[in-house]
Amino acid sequence: MNKVHAREGNHVVMDNLFTSIPLLNELSQKGIAGTGTIRENRLENAPLLPKKSMKKTSRGTFEYACSENLVIVKWNDNTAVSVATSKVKASSCVMAERWSSAQKKKIQVPMPQPLKTYNVHMGGVDLFDQFVSQYRIRILSKKWWWPLFSWGIGAALVNGWRLHRALGHDISLLQITRECSQEILGKFGIPSIGHGRSLVLQKNAFNQQRYDRKDHWLYKSDKQFGRCKNCERRSIYRCEKCQVPLHPECHKTYHIVS
Repeated sequence: MNKVHAREGNHVVMDNLFTSIPLLNELSQKGIAGTGTIRENRLENAPLLPKKSMKKTSRGTFEYACSENLVIVKWNDNTAVSVATSKVKASSCVMAERWSSAQKKKIQVPMPQPLKTYNVHMGGVDLFDQFVSQYRIRILSKKWWWPLFSWGIGAALVNGWRLHRALGHDISLLQITRECSQEILGKFGIPSIGHGRSLVLQKNAFNQQRYDRKDHWLYKSDKQFGRCKNCERRSIYRCEKCQVPLHPECHKTYHIVS
C-alpha cells in the first residue's frame, strides 16, 4: 500500500492473487475500501454453497455472507465466482448481457453489484494477463525460478508493446515478440551441432529476418574479405542486420524472396 500511495478514502480493486479476508480487514482499519475476486480456499468457512454445488444452480444465481465490515458474494455465471468487498452492498443487482449457448442468443442475467464494480475497474489487469498468455514461453525447466523468469520476459514484452503503441507505432504483439526473439537469438543464440527440428527453426527465424525489408544497411567491414552470400565473390561490405558479406549490387537481390 505504501508503494501505490493508497490513502484513507481510496478504493483498491485487486484480483484473486492478492485478495484475502485479513488483507481487507487491514485495509478497512486504515480507512481504505477493497474489492477483489477471492479464491475458494481463502473464504475462511463463510456460510456459502461449495463451488461444485453452486455451478449446478441456474445462471445468475447468487448468495452472500456478511460480517461487520465485509461482504462475500458468490455468483454463478459460466462458473462460480466469489468476490469479497468492504465497499459495495451485495443486495443490489444489475443486469448483465451474456451469450446463451442453449438459446443461441444473448440473454440478460442478474449480476450482484460487487461483481459489476470489479469488472469495471479490473479490465486493465485482465487484459494484461490475457496478452501475456497469448505468446507465453513454452520452454520447460526443472528450475524453481524458471516460471517467474519466463513470466517476467512475457510481462516486459507486453509493457514494451503497449508503450510502443502509445508512441504512435502500429505494431502487433506477435510482430514485436518475433522481432525481439530474433534479436536475442542472433546475438546470444548457440547454433545446433546436430540435424533436426532445431536447425529448421533456426533457418526459418533467419529467413524471416532476412526478408523483413527493414534496417538492412550495408557497412564497410574492418574484418577480412568474405564470400558474398549472393554471388560468392569476395566482398568487404556486410549487411548490418544479417551480418553476412554482400556486394552493394547484390544487396537488393539477396533480401527479396525469389
